[in-house]
Amino acid sequence: MKKVKFIAFIVLTAMLCTMLAACGNTMTVKVTIKLDEKYINYMYDKNADNEEFIIPQEDRVILNAVPIEIKYKEDEKISVIRVFREAAANFGIDTYQLTEDELSIESIKNYKKEYATIDGEAVTFFWAYTINGVEPKEGRAGTNYVKDGDEVVFMLTSASESEFTEDSKEQ
Repeated sequence: MKKVKFIAFIVLTAMLCTMLAACGNTMTVKVTIKLDEKYINYMYDKNADNEEFIIPQEDRVILNAVPIEIKYKEDEKISVIRVFREAAANFGIDTYQLTEDELSIESIKNYKKEYATIDGEAVTFFWAYTINGVEPKEGRAGTNYVKDGDEVVFMLTSASESEFTEDSKEQ
């Protein structure tokens, strides 16, 4: 009888250890996905009569500071792209496209990377992001990482050729 109790104890202990190991760690990251005001000032949608109109206020924020819980293994780093994918899966954003190397966002819903000429100047519209309000100095969303409690904001924004030139002079 003691042998059966001992074996049952070992089996239960092994099961408990397996369950705890499978759980891993969990972190929470807040995610916002929105259209930058600069983008809205440049881009207009067309209605059924083919008349231009400014993008409605309710369509400017796709997700608003929603917390995302991400499970991860002990030594695993969580990339900004993984945060985006988790947010997309949890909140029904099923129309998005990453770049071919899956390190950056190409489009979310019908908002995508575009090039235009506005008032004779080349303008690029693209998805940028910040972590805790700071735009990373280098790297892409697939190579920058978050930690528990971080806030990630994805913005469809724009920059003109002159803004790119000014930024490169500052560096």
